[in-house]
Amino acid sequence: MTVLGYLANGLVFSSIIVLGSIGLSLVYSIADFANFAHGDTMTIGAYTALVTFGAVGGLGGAVLGLPYGFFLALVVGIVVAAVVAVGTEKLIYEPLDVDSIGLLITSIGIAFIYRAVIQIRFGSGFTRFDIQTLRPIEALLPYGIRVTLHDVAIVASAAVLVVGLHVLLQYTDLGRKMRARSGLSA
Repeated sequence: MTVLGYLANGLVFSSIIVLGSIGLSLVYSIADFANFAHGDTMTIGAYTALVTFGAVGGLGGAVLGLPYGFFLALVVGIVVAAVVAVGTEKLIYEPLDVDSIGLLITSIGIAFIYRAVIQIRFGSGFTRFDIQTLRPIEALLPYGIRVTLHDVAIVASAAVLVVGLHVLLQYTDLGRKMRARSGLSA
């Protein structure tokens, strides 16, 4: 694999990781505690998107090799994860009168609960899906870059979501309030 191939793979994998890390750092800066349930909340959103995609997967045409149903499932997964996160904040964290260490310990318990609910519903074994493997984009192969249209969709989706978060934080009242609460600069 060439240096460009490694860079392309790094971009794809970091596009996945950046979404979780941005959310975790925002929670830490605003709520002042490390929310160990953050990844499990993301998992709830991912499973919601998976179930939604199973219901509407073949919807309409396709963009970057992915059917419109994928993008609808992505939005549904994001909404459900947000509702779970806000609900957990309002029902669990907010009523507690504890410091950041108490919230951290509580979030570990919440993570266990979320994980158990997911495992009860979906099991803990490996599942294989009959998804056709895409071929790499032919035009990039001479450069040693082996990415598929799905990889491009991952990077594009992450870019749209990160830019959307930036716009939310910089240009909305909610974003200004979040920045003020966290001590982030204007």
